[in-house]
Amino acid sequence: MADARYELVDIILSLETSENEEARKKAICRKLRLKSEHVHEFRMLKHSIDARKKLIKVQMRMEVGIDGPLPKKEQPIKQYPSLSGGEKRVVIIGCGPAGIFAALRCIELGSKPIIVERGKDASARRFDLGPIMKEGRVIEDSNYCFGKVELEPILTGSFIHALLSVVRCVMSMKPWWLTVRQREFLLMLTPM
Repeated sequence: MADARYELVDIILSLETSENEEARKKAICRKLRLKSEHVHEFRMLKHSIDARKKLIKVQMRMEVGIDGPLPKKEQPIKQYPSLSGGEKRVVIIGCGPAGIFAALRCIELGSKPIIVERGKDASARRFDLGPIMKEGRVIEDSNYCFGKVELEPILTGSFIHALLSVVRCVMSMKPWWLTVRQREFLLMLTPM
């Protein structure tokens, strides 16, 4: 038996087979030119969808344990200072992925983030879909294509609690733009 090791491998599967563990293992074995008995375990590090053509492909970066288990995964430790009110305030424009992580980083560094998001609330946004469906006209100032984000608590209440509420909201949308590590980090912050 060979020495245990692990490798990173990028595989591409069709959308239909991408969630199948056997299909993933076969693709890994094919890419590494190994027999399946040598692949002890694998875990996904990155997941992306390529929908530019008619045949949708799923690209994954896998960490593969060959002839032995993968090293134990370190769990991130969350430690956020309590914000009392006298901290430096930082205004963050936008509550997308970058805005959320910027706000988390501000809290980690002891600053109070204030997130400003333009656009209407979720119930008002639905009326912006009419011109798109009927006339093919996009209302540029509308944020109709984004999920519901309630920002009032951020401006008035507990910043950490409000920010984690936004993170929970984003996670409930199962955003495709987050990497597996970002998803795991957010899930670790906000147990559903």
